[in-house]
Amino acid sequence: MGFGIFVSLFILSILLFIVSIFLFVKRKKYGIKAPIATSVIFIILLCIVIPLGNQPEKGDYKKEASTFSYDRYLNGSVPEGTIVKVQGQVISLDKFTIDQEEVFLLDSEDGAFYVKNNNVDSTEIKDGEMITVYGGYAGNGDSKSPSINAQIIEK
Repeated sequence: MGFGIFVSLFILSILLFIVSIFLFVKRKKYGIKAPIATSVIFIILLCIVIPLGNQPEKGDYKKEASTFSYDRYLNGSVPEGTIVKVQGQVISLDKFTIDQEEVFLLDSEDGAFYVKNNNVDSTEIKDGEMITVYGGYAGNGDSKSPSINAQIIEK
């Protein structure tokens, strides 16, 4: 979904909220059905708008992504939160298919990365596949291996 659709739905939800409040205040004149109906529509619209607002723009991740040597990750010279691009082979930690929000190992040419699957497109990821990951660098975990919160995953 584009940014324009999000903004339009957001403005519509604000207007619907204002109309709902107005109809609740004037319920003697308009009855109780109108404010209840507008409130229900507002809640449904809100359930659509919130997930749209939480999705990052995919183009931004690809444009801003940087690649670093594995040594730079290990010695701490890559700031946390930096948008990075890493390519490698998927190694599942416990099953054949990696679902949303699960962690897997990405074995690149230089070393292994822990990757959390926050993939906005819900691309199916299988053990052994070669993929490219775009996401935020999350620092080195307890195992001292670099971690990435993957937002975009391409095969």
